[in-house]
Amino acid sequence: LDSTNDNSKGRGKGKHSRNNSNNSVVSAASWNGPKRKTFGTKMMTLYHVTDKKAADAISKSGKMIRGSAGMFGGGIYFAESIQSAVYKSEHKGGWVITAKVLVGKEHTVAGATAGKFDFQKLKSLGCDSVNAPKGSGGGKPERVVYNWDQVQ
Repeated sequence: LDSTNDNSKGRGKGKHSRNNSNNSVVSAASWNGPKRKTFGTKMMTLYHVTDKKAADAISKSGKMIRGSAGMFGGGIYFAESIQSAVYKSEHKGGWVITAKVLVGKEHTVAGATAGKFDFQKLKSLGCDSVNAPKGSGGGKPERVVYNWDQVQ
């Protein structure tokens, strides 16, 4: 996990660069992730924006904890680019978290009407994450995991 302040209101700063690829897949060889069984092995570099207090806690603990609510349930929400993460964020001018995420086998949804998910529901579907290619509607892709051990 790496965090950088984004005071640019839409442009990534620091050592982050624009992610022009929708296929920013991370080498599985660099992953030390879940000790538990997962349904897939796909890894991606993804982005999340949060406030300074949460960024400090994430940096100190090395863990991202899922939220209690969200369009697709209480999870850890990610975007595929810094720009999308900043746009979707409730924390304008917040801290950009760059993370390696095990998306594994994805449950792809069409949008906001897909319903709510959690770790157990995804497990029953044989999936590791939610992939919303159009976000909650006609927007940018969104990815959601529901367990901290899928994020490095």
